Amino acid sequence: MSLPQNTTLDWILSRPIASFPTTESISALAHHGIILETLDRDLRRFWKIEEVPQKASRSPEGSTRGEHQCEEHFRTTHSRYIVRLPVKTIYFDRWIALYCTVSSFCRLEQRLIRDSITASEYREFLAEYETLVGPMIKSPSTEIVKPEQTYYIPHHIVLRDSSTTIRLRMIFNALCSSNGTSLNDHMLIGPKFQRDLATVLMQRRKYRYVFTADIAKMYRQILVDSQDTDY
Repeated sequence: MSLPQNTTLDWILSRPIASFPTTESISALAHHGIILETLDRDLRRFWKIEEVPQKASRSPEGSTRGEHQCEEHFRTTHSRYIVRLPVKTIYFDRWIALYCTVSSFCRLEQRLIRDSITASEYREFLAEYETLVGPMIKSPSTEIVKPEQTYYIPHHIVLRDSSTTIRLRMIFNALCSSNGTSLNDHMLIGPKFQRDLATVLMQRRKYRYVFTADIAKMYRQILVDSQDTDY
């Protein structure tokens, strides 16, 4: 029967042994174990990394005031398929913003002049974009409410010959700097709600069948409130 004892050297297990004549040699086996603090910490970190998270991870800002402010802004301003931009502070020089956009468009135009097939696909894309409800409308300069708070988002196109669905995609660049800052610099950063890709891949192994789906033109189905269209 083992007898555990809590000593200053940690727990010790011992048991009685049979007596032998003193003329014979006696051998004893001792098993010794120790847990290093660094090893224990590393093991805990390993299991924490490998464990499937139960909650959505936060954005790099963590639980800062700006992140909660962004969530509260969405709750109080959004409506069905319409959102307000989570603006912090905005001040742009309209003409500098316009110059940046025109410069970007001129580069794109030169590219389209050299490639008639891409130019045709680009015109078809814009025609479809305009026929959809809401994503793109013509805005005369007289409708700009606050000229000092106007931002023009430049765009460029990306071609993917290997794509089986859409070869041409339009990319809007809200990181383009106007008067030293971009539109994204003036937006609140909200929390990250989508699940981590590694988590999704691990969880799908729990099921025999997995279905995937895609929402066609998802971002075009969400309208920006008319109060924010100058951005």
